[in-house]
Amino acid sequence: MFVDPKKVLEQIEILEGTNVADFGAGSGFYTKLLSEKVGPSGNVFSVELNKEISQKLAQELQGENYRNINFLISDLEKKNSLKIENEKISLVVASFMLFQINDKNSFAEEVKRVLISKGRILVIDWKDSFSGIGPNENLVFSENKALKLFETFDFKVEKKLDLGKYAYGILFRKIN
Repeated sequence: MFVDPKKVLEQIEILEGTNVADFGAGSGFYTKLLSEKVGPSGNVFSVELNKEISQKLAQELQGENYRNINFLISDLEKKNSLKIENEKISLVVASFMLFQINDKNSFAEEVKRVLISKGRILVIDWKDSFSGIGPNENLVFSENKALKLFETFDFKVEKKLDLGKYAYGILFRKIN
């Protein structure tokens, strides 16, 4: 693993009892940790495009102490495809997914829609291609591009995270 999710989340404040989301949940590293951090009075929305991956994660966590997780299937590039109310989420984690998204503007709009006023998104992505370790060079979505994208949609940088050699991390806050 190129980034340790536990060390990442230790760098940001996550309040117990809040609603958070893991966009592009995949194997659920962030989903599980977020569930523990928000506790039984909070909610985690584990969002995945691939139904089979989401079902597998739901089955893995069945019977464990993760009753506050809601599993959703959504194409985050389509406006209002995410079945979460407007202004419901206080924190979105989007780890290693910007490089995979074609319509980044629609993605940013959907993030903005679901975040509460002054809500935050943690963006984690590849710094470079690294000769086959990361995505193809033409798919890398640089830190500068991420800054421009989210600033265009009325987000400001709250904090930059130190994630090592392979990845950058930026915690953005929704301005309004």
